[in-house]
Amino acid sequence: MKIKTARLFCAVTAASALLYLYISFISSFFSNPNLYPQTTVQIAVVAAQIVKVIVVLSIKRLRFARSATIWVIFALETLVIPFLTGAYFFTGDRGYLELFRSIFAVWPVSLLLVASAYLIFRFCAEMVTSAKLTKVMTSAVAEFSFLAFVANLFLTSASTINSMESVLTLFATGIGTAARSGQGITLPSSLLTLPSIIFYLALVVYATLPANDPSDLYVSTVLLIPLLGTVTLLTWVYFAAGVVSNALISLTIPSVAIATFIWWIGRHGK
Repeated sequence: MKIKTARLFCAVTAASALLYLYISFISSFFSNPNLYPQTTVQIAVVAAQIVKVIVVLSIKRLRFARSATIWVIFALETLVIPFLTGAYFFTGDRGYLELFRSIFAVWPVSLLLVASAYLIFRFCAEMVTSAKLTKVMTSAVAEFSFLAFVANLFLTSASTINSMESVLTLFATGIGTAARSGQGITLPSSLLTLPSIIFYLALVVYATLPANDPSDLYVSTVLLIPLLGTVTLLTWVYFAAGVVSNALISLTIPSVAIATFIWWIGRHGK
């Protein structure tokens, strides 16, 4: 198997897990008719994000541009806000203020709806083209955690929102409740079990792929190390978790050790 084929397989597998969470979020979001874009401003802002994603994906130079450039493109609507604020202070017309509030409230929601799909594409493209394991793993943890939080938040609370403008309040309430409780954000196993397993397998196989491009890659060698590492980790957790009460010793330390071993075998010196 060619190294590019193996990377592509890992990327497609990881994308399926992320898309599962994204579709769960979208389906929960639009299950509430109150969250459909209804006003002219809401429709215009969402449509603008869709057009920008199409443009970015259509132009090769933008498709893999720097993250800062992409975020500037997605944030073009916010450039109007200072002008609206100035117009309100100079004219006293509250219409400018209302337009400012509408854009400010709807833009993050439209970004969440549309740009999340682009972020999945961008992450998977990095898996195929980038050999920097640290960058890929950091993006993987951030994107999976964010989509899991968003999917769960709307799965449990979408029906309680009465407008698109209330979504930011929902986010603030969810994060504030988790912070005050001191227990963090609890996610249901029914939502996470399948995508987390798929995502883990994609990343652990990707971690064993060498950074350089050899002519051929033996599938049995690539899969053997992740398989042995996973079995060892699960065996340790099964026996140690019931004996050692300290989660740092029973879970975190062996997980880090297995991950380090997999990286060292798969990428060290290659």
